[in-house]
Amino acid sequence: MKKTILINMKKYIYTLIIYFLIITNPVFGCSCIDLGEISTKEDLNKYKYDFIALIKIESLSDSSYKKQHDNSDEWRSSLAEITILQLFKGDGVKRKISFWGRGTSCSMGVAKGQTWIIFGHKEGIFIGTSYCTHSTLHKNELGGFNLV
Repeated sequence: MKKTILINMKKYIYTLIIYFLIITNPVFGCSCIDLGEISTKEDLNKYKYDFIALIKIESLSDSSYKKQHDNSDEWRSSLAEITILQLFKGDGVKRKISFWGRGTSCSMGVAKGQTWIIFGHKEGIFIGTSYCTHSTLHKNELGGFNLV
């Protein structure tokens, strides 16, 4: 009887310890406002993207900088040299895109050889995009289509 109570007490204490460890540790995740779907030209215009294109990633490098459109801390990003396959909006001269959030839960998981539909904003000499835009993977680096 005492042994059963002691075992139950240990389980209770271990459960409490685990519970408090989980509750007291901060949990981080990427969160964005709900952008909604783009189904009309009016929907597209309300987001004020400077650049919309189907692109292919030719190479990637790591980068850090402060975004110009907000007062956030320095952001780590992946800087991609791109080929524009089809330009829908913006300047076709820019050939580098900064994918914000490298190494965080907001990372987009970009890789050389992928094709993306990019919705971006001007960031100095680059185009910037992030997990919190409508940008989406079109084809993976092996040529398979994204079926989301």
